[in-house]
Amino acid sequence: FQHLQVLCLSSANLHHWDHLTAFTAFPKLTNLRLKNNPLYSTVNPDDRRKLYIASLPKVSILNGSEVTHTEREKAERHYLRYFMDKEDRPDFYHTLVKKHGPPVQLVDIDLSAGYQEWANLKFVCKGVEEFSRKIHLVEPVGRLRIMISHIMGLPKRCFIMYHHSCGPSHPESERELVELRCEALPMSRFDFADGDEIHIDVQD
Repeated sequence: FQHLQVLCLSSANLHHWDHLTAFTAFPKLTNLRLKNNPLYSTVNPDDRRKLYIASLPKVSILNGSEVTHTEREKAERHYLRYFMDKEDRPDFYHTLVKKHGPPVQLVDIDLSAGYQEWANLKFVCKGVEEFSRKIHLVEPVGRLRIMISHIMGLPKRCFIMYHHSCGPSHPESERELVELRCEALPMSRFDFADGDEIHIDVQD
């Protein structure tokens, strides 16, 4: 199996993180499907994907979707926070601690509701807040382009969008400006949260 690159293990009854660790034995495995398994089944779909991604450092396509560098970084930090208060932790947890440092506990933020379906975002152009909107995060990123074009009167392809994860739910160490490229993906994939900003870079 040293040359195995693609593997489908949907509905394979994977139920322990050690099952994911076993995939690291395949050096060329980069494309993996893991749908309908009991592992992390109690976690919402977006967080489950993060836990899978963090556990599979060599996989670049998971369940048919590309794993970007930014998504992997956020997934690994989420993985650390997920296991930080648990007594039983995977060995890989300690590997990620060495890479990112000890996880920071989020304080004064109510996470009891779990998955965030809506977020209040600010839209900024040239350092000025143009408008703000409550956004439905199940919509694809491309909806933002349509809305910005309509409100600001810009041609749809004359600007680049960036997500600034600056809201209070993001730890200081994870606040960054990332270009929004995969516009067919849902906004929830990019960890949009209340108080975040969408920066609009108009191209001449």
